[in-house]
Amino acid sequence: MAGFFTEQARRLLTARDPHGALQASIRAVAEDERDVAAWYLRGTAELAVGHCAEAAASAGRAVALAPLEARNWLLLGDAQSGCGPRGAGREAYAKAIELAPNWGLAFNRLGTAHAERGAYDAAERAFARAVELEPGHARSWTDLGEMRAALGRGDEAGNAFRRALSIQPDDARALRSLAQVLLAQGDAAEAQRLALVAERLRTL
Repeated sequence: MAGFFTEQARRLLTARDPHGALQASIRAVAEDERDVAAWYLRGTAELAVGHCAEAAASAGRAVALAPLEARNWLLLGDAQSGCGPRGAGREAYAKAIELAPNWGLAFNRLGTAHAERGAYDAAERAFARAVELEPGHARSWTDLGEMRAALGRGDEAGNAFRRALSIQPDDARALRSLAQVLLAQGDAAEAQRLALVAERLRTL
């Protein structure tokens, strides 16, 4: 019976119904407390509805049952980041990377955690690895650009923002950030144009 509720939770999450998925996953773990997938789905649903402390507890159960599954550690890191201090989740993300060293998303999350602590050099390295592994991930390019801008590497930052926009032309954050870089480089006209485009996208 637990398998039925686990599959139901998975389908409901795919259908963007986290509340329904949460109820199904609660029933799944009630049927079988050792169902790793059910704990993972429960934590994912709890995080989606804003219950990060509960999500951390569910992710912890998934980690305890299956410590070699990288996705459980990533979920734990996300939950810790959601309800902990800025930069929380670094150790969990690092563990996910240890288990899945070619997972770009885990490097992106680690970079974000470093950036929140002001560790821009470490964040830049993590984001650089993220885009190396998943070059089609626009957010990682934007994150990389922001770190390079913060480190005073304007030309490299601009290139990263342009790469993000080549993947996702309506990325308002990349547009705003590129505008700031261009303004600092003296191209006020192009900076203003991009800032206006970003503002129009924000109000859509």
